[in-house]
Amino acid sequence: AIIENRIALLERNGEDDNRFTLTFSLGNNSSSKKVSSHPKSFRTYGGITFAIGLNNTIIEGQPLDDSPYKIGGSRFLEIGGTWSTRVFENSNILRVTYGFSFQFNGLKMEDNTYLVDNGDGTTSLQEFPEQLDKAKFRMDNLVIPVHFEFGSNKSDVRDGKNYYMSSHGFKVGLGGYAGINLSTLQKLKYDKNDGDVKEKIRESYNTNNFIYGL
Repeated sequence: AIIENRIALLERNGEDDNRFTLTFSLGNNSSSKKVSSHPKSFRTYGGITFAIGLNNTIIEGQPLDDSPYKIGGSRFLEIGGTWSTRVFENSNILRVTYGFSFQFNGLKMEDNTYLVDNGDGTTSLQEFPEQLDKAKFRMDNLVIPVHFEFGSNKSDVRDGKNYYMSSHGFKVGLGGYAGINLSTLQKLKYDKNDGDVKEKIRESYNTNNFIYGL
């Protein structure tokens, strides 16, 4: 349309030389302004962490497929906040990610068993004297994760400014976490004397007070 309008203008003016210069650009930046080489987006940005999964335990001398815990009922939930900071000012390929999370780890016992503190620093599964409808153990943690995140160095140009994209591309992280055990709870539900009984037992069951991992 620009070319046709220019030709029509030249024809109306009686000019037989229809050569002219047309400057244009492709992409989101439709202006001829110089793009700054420095990032104009926030160097640190944050978001919400949400994760779900399944739990189980590794017992010495026993295969995982013979676990006394129900896999589908032993669930994991994590929710918290996360922040990422670019290591380099003009690149988004490497970031330090950190934050905090509340983790809820559950184990659901099978075969009418429940957890018992033996009093000697050990905890074992024992058969419950009544018929259990449900036996479940839960451990709540507060952790602080820190890791390096690699990947996704894409940028977007808007109004002549360079914005680094944080939600595009494939990313890989490597790091660890540390925290504390907030509480441990065992829930038992069973029938006794034609009535439903629900017990909530708050004991440590010899769990660790300090939580860490990769």
